[in-house]
Amino acid sequence: GTDFVQPAGAPPVGGGGPFVGPYVAAVVCQKLAFFTGPVTVTAGQISAVITVQAQRSNGTPCDPTSVTVTLTSSSAGGTFFNSAGTTQLSPAQVTTDPANSNKASFTYRDTVAGSPTITASSNLTNAPQTETVNPAAANKLSFNQQPTNTVAGVSISPAVTVRIEDQFGNLTSSAANVTIAIQNNPGGGTLSGTATVAASGGVATFSNLSINKTGTGYTLQATSTGLTAATSSAFDITAAAVSTLTFGQRPTDATAGVSISPAVTVQAKDSLGNNVPSASVVMRLGTGSTGTLSGTTTRSTNTSGVATFDDLSINLVGSKQLRATSGTPSVTSTAFTITPAAANKLTFS
Repeated sequence: GTDFVQPAGAPPVGGGGPFVGPYVAAVVCQKLAFFTGPVTVTAGQISAVITVQAQRSNGTPCDPTSVTVTLTSSSAGGTFFNSAGTTQLSPAQVTTDPANSNKASFTYRDTVAGSPTITASSNLTNAPQTETVNPAAANKLSFNQQPTNTVAGVSISPAVTVRIEDQFGNLTSSAANVTIAIQNNPGGGTLSGTATVAASGGVATFSNLSINKTGTGYTLQATSTGLTAATSSAFDITAAAVSTLTFGQRPTDATAGVSISPAVTVQAKDSLGNNVPSASVVMRLGTGSTGTLSGTTTRSTNTSGVATFDDLSINLVGSKQLRATSGTPSVTSTAFTITPAAANKLTFS
């Protein structure tokens, strides 16, 4: 494995007769190698001293020649310091010392937990080495799975998750309790479900959170003792399906063929009492009410959950009722009277 060369002044092979030894070991540098093994360091801390060496191909130092070594890391958070760990190297370079077995030393700092590969390179064969960077102490919370727009009373899905991170944003292994509460509460809602959860592997999962009132721009806040709290992104709670209908403005007595005035209104609500917008409401004559109901008999509720029927009329006189439906839910109005219109023609009886 050792490279050999002829001494200076030896006759070349094939010219002037063969050289009669001895050959001597070559001193030319061929590669870089890590003299120290992989290090384990906490994020944000300075590592133990790391040493590289310029070597021959057989792994022995090539003492007579110093080498400038450029240091790089696969991690975006990696930086290099002098061997004392006091000064950042800029540029990230060290020079081997022939008087010290052609070695050069440095230290390493990284803010990103993981297994970064640091590489020592020069005009020689490069040397990579994988280090280990562990998270620092738990410092703050952050939402991983943000809350999403959800129907009132239904569990937020996917489940909301909160990370326990170090100061650099690395996930820790903490098992601390994390508590969720409503922060911005545009609808005056109540948060239901398991609001305090112990983290597992640094992640707290909230699988059954729900809010009972509609609103636009809810936010949640996550807290844990001794850690910086986190606020979620905004999300909306929308109404569930129509559960109940009620007449707001009930139909009043009217003249045959003339629109009922004031306009009849119907309020649509879900099972939690939230107004249901954009619900289709159909109006018909109630059971036993004779005649034909004219006008626009299907209306959609507005943002307040109200459907307005402003052109309803009935052609026959008598006591009447109206019946409003929206899917299965329905409601029947109180009775009202349709009276004859003004005399218009004569007929023989």
